This record gives sequence, C-alpha cells and structure tokens, in this order.
Amino acid sequence: MRKRPDNKKTVLDYALKYEQLGLCVIPVPYGTKAARIKWGKYQKSRPDEKQLRMWFTNNDRNIAVVLGEVSGGLTALDFDLLERYEWWKEKCPDLAQKLPAAKTSKGMHVYFRSKLTKSKKYSKMDLKASGYVVLPPSVHEDGSKYEWLKPLPEKIDELPLLNPLDWHLDQFTEDTEEPEDPEDTQDAERHRSHKGGEGFLDYLDDEVRKEVERAIEHTLPKKVGQRNDAVFPLCQWLKAIPELRDLSARELKPIVREWHKRAYLDIGTKSFTATWADFVHAWKRVKWPKGDIMLSQAVKRVLEGKTILPEAEEYDTEEARLLLKVCYELQQGTGDNPFFLASRTAGGIVGISHRTAYKLLEMFVSDGKLDCVDKHTTTKAPRYRYIGD
Repeated sequence: MRKRPDNKKTVLDYALKYEQLGLCVIPVPYGTKAARIKWGKYQKSRPDEKQLRMWFTNNDRNIAVVLGEVSGGLTALDFDLLERYEWWKEKCPDLAQKLPAAKTSKGMHVYFRSKLTKSKKYSKMDLKASGYVVLPPSVHEDGSKYEWLKPLPEKIDELPLLNPLDWHLDQFTEDTEEPEDPEDTQDAERHRSHKGGEGFLDYLDDEVRKEVERAIEHTLPKKVGQRNDAVFPLCQWLKAIPELRDLSARELKPIVREWHKRAYLDIGTKSFTATWADFVHAWKRVKWPKGDIMLSQAVKRVLEGKTILPEAEEYDTEEARLLLKVCYELQQGTGDNPFFLASRTAGGIVGISHRTAYKLLEMFVSDGKLDCVDKHTTTKAPRYRYIGD
C-alpha cells in the first residue's frame, strides 16, 4: 500500500484500500480498540463496499482487520513495547527487514500470512492468528496514531506465507527480564521464592494474563499528577478478575511493580514505595470491581430498552430474552475479549435461581449464541463470548 504525498486520505479511503488488498476490515469507536458491532460473522465473510461506506464515511471511526482465513491468513506479531520489538529485530533481522510493520501506541505490529487458527501469548508479545487488530491510521485512546513503518503489499497474497512456530518464539522469553528497581530489592528477592513473587503471572492461564494486561494498559496515567488517581481504577480492574479478587495486596505486588515501570516516565512521584503504599491502601477499600461496573451498565442499557437484539425474540420467556441481551452488552464492553458471568450473578440479574440461569447459559451455547471459552471450576469463573447468529 503506497502513501499519498498529499496526506489527505480519509479513514474511508484506507478502509476501501484495505478491502482491495483482500482484508476483512471492521469499525471500532474512535480512540479505542473495542469493536461495538456484532463482528462474529465477519470471521467468515468480508463486508461489501456499501457496508464500508456506511461505517466509515463520517471519518470518525478506527479501522480493525479480522485476522485469519477471511483476510487471506493474515497473522500478526503484537509487541507490547518498542524495546521488545527491537530485541526481536536483533534476533530475526531477515524477518524484520522484509515483513510489513506498523507502530502502535507503545509497541509494534508485524504482519505476515500463516495457516494458524489460534493465537498464542509469549513474553511481552502475542502471536495473533485470530480475533482482530487495529490498523493505521487509527487513533489510540492515549491520542497517539497507528502508523505504517513498512506498508502492506498491493495484494494480500504477496505477503509471505510463513510458519511462526518454526521460529521457536518460546525461546525469546529467556533473556527478557527487565532490570530490578533499585528500591525494595530485598523484598523482591523474597517474593521470587513463591507464587506471590515476580513470577506470579507465570502461574496464571493465558486468559487471566490477558485480563491483567488490559487492567494495566487501561489504567496507566497519561501525565504528571495522575498517578494517585490511577491506582484506584487499577484496583477495580484487578478486582474484576475472579482469580485475583480474593488475593491479598502482597500477592499482587508483581503486577503493581509492572504497572509502575510502565507509568514511570509519565508520573511525578518516581518512588515505587509510594505507588505500592497507595495500592495497598486502595485494595482494601475497593467495593465495586470494574467488571461489576460493566455488568451494572450492561443491565442498565437492557432495562432502558437500548439493546436491539432480534435473535433474543427467538425465546418465549422474558428471563431468557433479558439474559441474552445482557450477554450481548457485556461482549460490547469487552471487545474481542471474553466476558465472565457466573450463574449466580446471572440468576440475580433476571430473578431466577442460579441453576436455572446455568441451564439458560448452557442453552445459549447450544443454540450458537454464546461460546463457552472457559468452563466453571472451583477456582475459575466461566468465560463466554457472544457470537450471535
């Protein structure tokens, strides 16, 4: 894809160009990465030009590409930080030189084609073969723009077809440890000896690690003076993760340390001790986890009649229709990520027993309305994706 010298291309221009390349693109709200449309069907078929013009004519939306077969096997390496990309670039100079790359808010996307169907997470980078990623010239919520450093070719089939599993990406975790903060080093050494230490995240499954990443990224302060106010929302986001909700603040210290490292350049109080003290104080006082806030907002939208969901009318009980609409709204709030909904919570929403709610959720999965990403266990809440018809 060639850049115009006049720099007057609209978002619609980009969307149409991407479609011509052979990509399946969808809209996401300006300044975010979370799709607000039912995009599940676009995992199998691409929208036509008429639909693209309806979505992007007003020039007020970001663009995302659906990865996988619908986009010619498009796959991405998603680096969380530029430093991580530079490290990979040194390890794989030939790949870095020939593959298209786009700068994100703090990291990089590198594109190629593959036959993979599932994504995989590594240390500070994701191998994404499913779901979607945001494309230039989208705007990140922090105000920065996604930019092509090396653009895509004129046709998607001109992009190299590769097998990233041959690259042994798991070996890239060996020398990626960040340097210790000079402060509180002895305490950090003590934590390494058990699950509550620096390796704490290694004991969590991929979905929980993704949710921790979202919590960190969504609560980082953007300028000096916001650090203290950002700590409480961090607690809310972490409280919304069932596997972390009942842990002590001490067990979450590695997460807080990572948050502080990423926030370091944008905060005035550089001491980790100050951030840690604020977190310990806030963790005991958070009563409304982020997930509960999202749930209450979802229920509010449904009860106010703002949720238009024709497939809900397939069911002849108000309880089933209401619960399906809440699931739909929860998915809108989490974008491509799954949402968690315990049967007891679901039952409380619609005024039925948790057993009945469990059966309704099972029914939605059987009917193809929901995908159960993770089943309920004694230590893990069930996670779903709304996929609709």
